[in-house]
Amino acid sequence: MFHPMALTVMLALGGSLVLALTLMPALCSFVLRGRIAERDNLVMRFCKRVYAPVLHLSLRLRWLVVLGAVALFALAIVIFNRLGADFIPKLDEGAFTMMVFRAASISLDATLEAQRKTDLEIKTRVPEVEAVFSRIGSAEIATDPMPPSDCDFYIYYKPRSQWRKIDNKPISKDDLAKIITKEIEAINPGAYVMVAQPVEMRFNEMLEGIRADIAVKIFGNDYDVLERLGAEVKEVLEQIRGTREGEGEVEFETTGRVPMLEIRVKRSVLAQYNLHSGDVNQTIAAALGGQTVGTLIEGNRRFDIVVRLNEADRENLETIRALPVRVGEAGMLPLGAVADIERVKTVSPIMRDSAQRRAALMVNLRGRDVESWVREADAKVREQVQLPEGYSVTFGGQFENLREARCSFIPASHWRSQAAWLRYGCGACHSASPLLWASSL
Repeated sequence: MFHPMALTVMLALGGSLVLALTLMPALCSFVLRGRIAERDNLVMRFCKRVYAPVLHLSLRLRWLVVLGAVALFALAIVIFNRLGADFIPKLDEGAFTMMVFRAASISLDATLEAQRKTDLEIKTRVPEVEAVFSRIGSAEIATDPMPPSDCDFYIYYKPRSQWRKIDNKPISKDDLAKIITKEIEAINPGAYVMVAQPVEMRFNEMLEGIRADIAVKIFGNDYDVLERLGAEVKEVLEQIRGTREGEGEVEFETTGRVPMLEIRVKRSVLAQYNLHSGDVNQTIAAALGGQTVGTLIEGNRRFDIVVRLNEADRENLETIRALPVRVGEAGMLPLGAVADIERVKTVSPIMRDSAQRRAALMVNLRGRDVESWVREADAKVREQVQLPEGYSVTFGGQFENLREARCSFIPASHWRSQAAWLRYGCGACHSASPLLWASSL
């Protein structure tokens, strides 16, 4: 992503060096004429008058100066080890991206209606907002797939001089974000909102597939267990500085479950009547999905004629249970006699990384650096959350890139590589990351 900018900087520096060594001496021979004498200007003469006695004093007290330098160097090392770190600085893009997450079971029509209402009311409730637009679902070219329950809400705000004032000073950008978030959640009860910026959000999504600063991913097979572990990890993270209430944000990637119609055939009944599961599937597909029974021709255009149950009957379980399933040449059985039919709540969508099921928490920090937060969070989650066999937790996002970037600058000597693994957990330095942990198998 940064290769074009890096190449531009290197070419500019290289070109300036060539010009300094070739063109500038030639221009000086034309411009600088007459009697030219090399002498110090007023500033340099003043600096030398101050510097000379200090230098003589330092040479007389050389051991004291050396000890002082060593002490300052040691203090600098201590301070450096206590400094936090971020992968890239946050820039003011002049806009917010409010990621609005509604219940996964909400319909597309309800999402559209709720978002239209939000678009209209937010400009009235927050006068600092200048323009808004929203994006729901996935485009035809699904480079950014998103369920219809989620929405990217782009907000462009007015110049800071027009913002509301506290003590004759405009409020900060973080305060404005909190005000907008509160209003959006008031308009959309039950929804939760995460704050980012347009380019920042896309960059985070390219890194880890999650639109937040840090992704906490929990891997395992059973989604009920993943949800329970996610709730425990979320409770731990919300007690850490930077993600406590009113500071940062910790939210689930998806919320709620989607109602689904589940039809399970009764194998014993099928064997009793010499039926195959394909016969039952054919009845279900025709009734619920539709079956083509002919073609309508209008000039050069052709349209399939599809027959299926109307929408009201497709929602009625008794009607579905009464659907006839052919048995032999002349017999009929109701679908309810050969299959169990019920509505269940299920996870949607099912997320995977590296062919493993996962749940994820999205974390946005406020007032704290990424590295120190991840170190503290990793230690507290290890201590307070007990993982069942076969389950693991990883931290990714900007921290992952920060770790890889640091390792790329570390010399290849063995002891430095080992120190890098202990300090930063770099996968490139002889070992896997210590921030990936799992229960013992």
